Amino acid sequence: MTAASHKKTATRDALLHMAAAMIRKDGFARFTLRGLAREKGWSAPSIYEYFGSVDEIIAALRGRTEEEFYTALSAGAGAADNPLECVRGLIAAYIRFFDGRRDRFEIMFEASKTLRPSVDAPLSERSSYALLVNAMRQLCAEKACNERLAEDWAFAAWSYVHGVCALRAGYLSPLAQDIAPLAARGVEILIAGIEAQNGARPA
Repeated sequence: MTAASHKKTATRDALLHMAAAMIRKDGFARFTLRGLAREKGWSAPSIYEYFGSVDEIIAALRGRTEEEFYTALSAGAGAADNPLECVRGLIAAYIRFFDGRRDRFEIMFEASKTLRPSVDAPLSERSSYALLVNAMRQLCAEKACNERLAEDWAFAAWSYVHGVCALRAGYLSPLAQDIAPLAARGVEILIAGIEAQNGARPA
């Protein structure tokens, strides 16, 4: 890498860091390239040497955030001794990752949409959601439940905690400390449902 390209990469990184801070403070809806240039102390056209559009900045931020998210969840799952603790660890890591980070939440879930074609479509090897699906499969196997329901259970847990984090990141952010126990309790109820289903199965 030449000195010029190294400098450009460093400047892009600094701009991305600044953009994330602006989104965290004011929200994605108010973020503009002109505003980023103003924050940097540049004229608006100078930004285009590094990024062609807001979408390009968001794509770069999302790629980084997804990698950080995957790493955080992997660490939460890796500390577990059994499938149940793995599920709990994943959910706790999910909540911690978005705690007070409006920029992370908006970049991951509001600024850009990546839809899985169907539940039958394979999950990416680096999919954070796949970590929970696999943990649920192991939990269903341990509880002798129908493993075909594992992704249904995973989706229910993921959706519930996602909803709690959405409230925490936005409308109910002043109540954040009270919402975390609510999320944990919801997941415990879900796990109790898995165990109850197992108990209700015929011998």
